[in-house]
Amino acid sequence: MGFPGKGNFSGEFFFSVDDINIIYQQAKVFAALVTPLTIAVSFLNADLDKYAQFSGTGLGTISASITGGGYWE
Repeated sequence: MGFPGKGNFSGEFFFSVDDINIIYQQAKVFAALVTPLTIAVSFLNADLDKYAQFSGTGLGTISASITGGGYWE
C-alpha cells in the first residue's frame, strides 16, 4: 500500500509494433511498477501480448513501491 504522489520521470519507450495506432486500438491493458526512483509501464493486448513498454528513472513523492494494472480506453 502506498500513496501514488507525483513524479517526474524520463526514459524510453520500446515498441514491438511498427504502427503506433495499433497500441491505441488494441493495447488496452497496462501493468505498472512504480518506485520513488523508477517506473516501468507495459501496454498489452487482451491476450497479454506486450505491444510497448516505458522504462524510466526520476524522482517522485511516492511513499512505497506500487504495482498494479488495469484497463484503459
